[in-house]
Amino acid sequence: MKFVSHIMVCKRVDFCCRLNTTSLELQSSTFEIIVQALLILLIIMTYSLNNVFFLGQVKLSVLKGDITDQHVDAIVNAANIRLCHGGGVAGAISKKGGRDIQKESDDFIKRHGLLRDGEVAVTGPGKLSCKKIIHTVGPEWRIGEQNSKRLLKAACLESLITASNHGFKSIAVPAISSGIYGMPKHVCAKVMLHAVNEYVSGRDPVKQTLTDIRFVNIDDPTVNVFKKEFIDFFQLEKELAFADGARTSNTQRSKRGGKRGGHQNKTLKDKHDNVDDPLRTKHDYAPKSVSAAVKGDRHEGADSRDGAPASPKGKLSKPEV
Repeated sequence: MKFVSHIMVCKRVDFCCRLNTTSLELQSSTFEIIVQALLILLIIMTYSLNNVFFLGQVKLSVLKGDITDQHVDAIVNAANIRLCHGGGVAGAISKKGGRDIQKESDDFIKRHGLLRDGEVAVTGPGKLSCKKIIHTVGPEWRIGEQNSKRLLKAACLESLITASNHGFKSIAVPAISSGIYGMPKHVCAKVMLHAVNEYVSGRDPVKQTLTDIRFVNIDDPTVNVFKKEFIDFFQLEKELAFADGARTSNTQRSKRGGKRGGHQNKTLKDKHDNVDDPLRTKHDYAPKSVSAAVKGDRHEGADSRDGAPASPKGKLSKPEV
């Protein structure tokens, strides 16, 4: 009887020890989760106050101001297919940069023909402080939502890749297609952010040299929309990282407890990995040529917004002026 009683006492002590250990593990895990949540909140508040975000080593900024005043290596111009810089961002760049910009643009069109949506042309900066101007043609919203999104993403990616090919480290980009071309500002911001994310995700420090990408617009509504979309995106990224950390912690505890851990935040994961989203980053993160994006998918007559017939299909890559 004494022997049996001794065994029962030992079992009780062992059970209490296990219970205390489990309790300590839960308290430690809860504390870690609270600390991570507070850090995420602090980061988001810092981003929202400074309008500065980071994707890896690349700094993204949402700024209000005149894009021609930015001290960067390259400025992106929201151009039309003829490179006629009459109004909007194009007009401001041409006016402040001088006649040389329009002259180089005209010479480019004479040699290579009209541009198509998603293509770029490079000219000198004229009197501006940047090294080059990258002219890119964004799509009109009227050609259809899916095509517009895809072609805008292609235009943004091609601009970033072109800047990298020149070895540039900084670039200023306006809200392409969100003006007279009619793309809703929130769609424009989301598409351009996804393009930047795809560029950065496959970043090779040797080939993809940009470390400072600025989204610069002159009006408050556009700036505020870009700011909101960026905060939403980075909050989602932090939530996913937070969910992954919690899942890892739960899995480790489950292994000790003999149970399997599962995905604790399937909704966030599904939202991030939606295969039907045309903006979803592919598994191959290396930036692609714009040729694949625009070949055969352009609506007939989409190039005729300036009263000219659509340019013939051909080689999309055009040499720099």
